[in-house]
Amino acid sequence: MSLDGAMSIDLVEANHGTLPDRRQLASARRKPSAGYLDGVRRFAMLERDQEYMLAKRWREHGDRDAANKLVTSHLRLAVKVAMNYRGYGLPVSEIISEGNVGLLQALDRFEPDRGFRFSTYAVWWIRASIQDYILRSWSLVKIGTTASQKKLFFKLRSAKTRSRQCKAAICVPIRWR
Repeated sequence: MSLDGAMSIDLVEANHGTLPDRRQLASARRKPSAGYLDGVRRFAMLERDQEYMLAKRWREHGDRDAANKLVTSHLRLAVKVAMNYRGYGLPVSEIISEGNVGLLQALDRFEPDRGFRFSTYAVWWIRASIQDYILRSWSLVKIGTTASQKKLFFKLRSAKTRSRQCKAAICVPIRWR
């Protein structure tokens, strides 16, 4: 009997003589990070005034429950920003983790009285944390840490695409800012 046959027998026996249903098979095919993403979606998004009150409680009283609610409601923002950095050959789970670190940095530095939403402020810290992680982890650019070197690094992908287009005779002039 083949390996596939043995696996199907195990599934039938585990399911008390019936064939596995679609939900069981779908859950077996899921990516490992799918459980985390489902967990992140459980947390409700906050309204502007809820966000302000939680940030105020954290800032003035050091209320950890308020900080926890504020951070957990914005975890999906960190995931969304992290997904934009998938093309650098690093594990998505680690990029998401760095995004979460940036979210915590934003929490420490956020000033609710300035009138901005936490998500607006947090995006900058999430991106900065992820970009620093990529610079530290990607072997090609471990040296490049100045602002101009970071800018050059993050334009490498578009430069590669343009060079491929030039090789394919669809040459578009490169404009550097």
